[in-house]
Amino acid sequence: EEQVAAEISGLEEEREALARKLADARLRAEQAAASAALLYEKGKNELEPPVREALRALGADVRAPDREGIEDGLVSRPEGEAVLEIKGRKGPIKQEDVRQAVQWAADAKGRDGVDYKPLIVGNAHCETPPAERGDPLAPNALDYARNSGVAVLTTVQVYEALRERQEGTFDEPAFWRAVFSAKGPVEWPGSG
Repeated sequence: EEQVAAEISGLEEEREALARKLADARLRAEQAAASAALLYEKGKNELEPPVREALRALGADVRAPDREGIEDGLVSRPEGEAVLEIKGRKGPIKQEDVRQAVQWAADAKGRDGVDYKPLIVGNAHCETPPAERGDPLAPNALDYARNSGVAVLTTVQVYEALRERQEGTFDEPAFWRAVFSAKGPVEWPGSG
């Protein structure tokens, strides 16, 4: 009887260990799917939530919009406050997208009295593999972003930052300094 009880106890411990491994594998699969959404999705329900969650994972306080028709979220960091415009496009980010980010920042300042940095997180060329994507901004959008102080962060950069964070090599302060100082594309050393 004792021998069988010991065998049962051992099997239960193995089952519990397997259950933990299974839960861990499911979590990793869920995280991988969210990361894939950063690279290939567009749209309010498909791209915006994973972007906000990724920015949180990278150390920002991110608030989703209170209602439809306003910014795609607010980002708060010691480096500053930003208004989010999250875009997925088959081609490059357009000038109208940059204008919208500038407008969201102006509207939010009028509402909150805070000087928000306009921040576009863009998944440009979302149907093309990341290594083959062209410039994330159309030429006129690039000029407008630079002149208006709009930071443009690609979802590929966000994905890379998450990868570095997972490896333990992510420099959070450097990443966010690059975002908040950008006028146009974010130039972040970890982005390739």
